[in-house]
Amino acid sequence: MDAFYKEEKRMKKYECIKHAIFGFKDEETGEKLREFFKRHTGKDVDFNGIKHYQNGLKLLRLSIPLNSIGLISITEAAHRGSKDYIRFTSSIDTVINWYENEYLVLKDYEIIKHIPHSSLEFPESYKTDERDLARIITFGDDYMIQNYKMTDLFVDELFKNIEGVEAKAPYTRLYCDVEKYLNNDNEPMYKYGHGYEYTKGLNGKTFHRHFVVNGIDPDGDIIKYYKEHHKKLTLETRKILESGKKVLILDLHSFSDEQAISTGKSGPFPDICVGINDKNYDQKVLDLIINKIKKRGLTYQINYPYSGSIITNELTEEEMDNICSIMIEVNKRVYL
Repeated sequence: MDAFYKEEKRMKKYECIKHAIFGFKDEETGEKLREFFKRHTGKDVDFNGIKHYQNGLKLLRLSIPLNSIGLISITEAAHRGSKDYIRFTSSIDTVINWYENEYLVLKDYEIIKHIPHSSLEFPESYKTDERDLARIITFGDDYMIQNYKMTDLFVDELFKNIEGVEAKAPYTRLYCDVEKYLNNDNEPMYKYGHGYEYTKGLNGKTFHRHFVVNGIDPDGDIIKYYKEHHKKLTLETRKILESGKKVLILDLHSFSDEQAISTGKSGPFPDICVGINDKNYDQKVLDLIINKIKKRGLTYQINYPYSGSIITNELTEEEMDNICSIMIEVNKRVYL
């Protein structure tokens, strides 16, 4: 091998990787590799053709597509001629488990990370010459407390290591909740004051919307903002579909027991709520997510205390057939 890329930032171009290299000494590992190859290629490994390497290791080149290679711990990459290689630090059992139970499940998908509620920010219309006037009039003196309690704090950071397109709302859900229906008659959370425009806080106090301050209605651009968010989500979805891939939307949130109770739910509540729709989910992807939750020793429930997962409503039926959407709600007690 001629050269090694030592900096992690230079390891991001996973699409150029053509092969993996496994180094092993013992016969048990060799037999696992033989069985693995037989199962997935129908061919036996020619161990006589494996070259001995330093420290008594044998090196075996694994020719499988590795565009999801970021899920494995990497130490070295090398280049020889027109071929690129990766060497794994993980055990062979880890790599086989990843390939069979993760790569094969996700290989046809590209991920969109939908993060609608992680921002604490308000738009310019709420930034007046008088200190916090618009926000205080609208949401009350305790608006920052309400904002912190209702925002999905740090969810963008929790899932930052997942590779995918990020569709993140720039403003707080107190301004506009892009996840809700525009038609309040279709929105089950509207009765709690949590439609696309929040009219009540967790404390039950009413929010006073659509007044004029300094000649401006702070809520005047809500519909435009809402539609721009969904337009972006639709465009990103179609861009992936046009590339020949399926779309996995991970609808990422957090919640607290207080939030769940405020909407009439009763505990105990799980560490993770996983939301699915009647359609537009892949059972194998759902099983993969549940297994990851279990491995971390966390509890979970399906569609409780929240249910469903976002699907942009501007797609055709044919497009919808190639979309899997799964909501992940992390209980704030897990990480805060």
